[in-house]
Amino acid sequence: MRLYYFTSAQFALEAVRHQRYKLSTFDNLNDPFELFAPDLSDETVRAAFRQFKRKCATEIAMLCCSKSWGNTLLWSHYADRHTGIALVLEVADECVTHVRYRKTRRALSLGEMDREMRTKGISAISKESLQVKAYEWGYEDEARIFFGIGHLPPPNDGLYFCPFDERISLQGLILGPLCQTSLNDIRRSMPGDIRLQIRKSRIAFGSFKVVRDKSQSPVWLNSFDEKKQ
Repeated sequence: MRLYYFTSAQFALEAVRHQRYKLSTFDNLNDPFELFAPDLSDETVRAAFRQFKRKCATEIAMLCCSKSWGNTLLWSHYADRHTGIALVLEVADECVTHVRYRKTRRALSLGEMDREMRTKGISAISKESLQVKAYEWGYEDEARIFFGIGHLPPPNDGLYFCPFDERISLQGLILGPLCQTSLNDIRRSMPGDIRLQIRKSRIAFGSFKVVRDKSQSPVWLNSFDEKKQ
């Protein structure tokens, strides 16, 4: 399926240059409610989930993407205030976990946790925690791809990266409405024999959306074109 990863122009060009994407861990996300989908009013349950979150932060990394790219908040919050770029990714369907959004948190006692773990295994509670966020985050239209940290390349300055491959491939770039990155900047960042579709966006005239700039046709860039010049 087609997914979009929003970032600054600088980091987008680095992703192109190094042919890799950056992963996040649960201790550096921007939502303090991550993994805390249940009601944690019970002190014992709360302690159990805090321990669970610490464990996940050391064992799980993820790529956080959106299933759409037209929401202005995505560009404001994750693409350097509309000056950044959205990486256009093609991701194997079986790799994707779809985030669900709720207005309320499910009540869960320690006894219920024990029963669920005995009947469904800890994976049932873990799965719900991994894919449920507050209703207010719904604008992100988020999809996640999870990785076991033990199977990743060693971190670089504390950050985890993965190379593009057949499961997650880079197809193109969408330049934000205020992005100043040129086609030559992108071409010079393209290693080897790769091909990317570059599209420019703009703010809509009749809605509060970001849309394709139809005054500029999509451009296919080939890294080998630069070598011929």
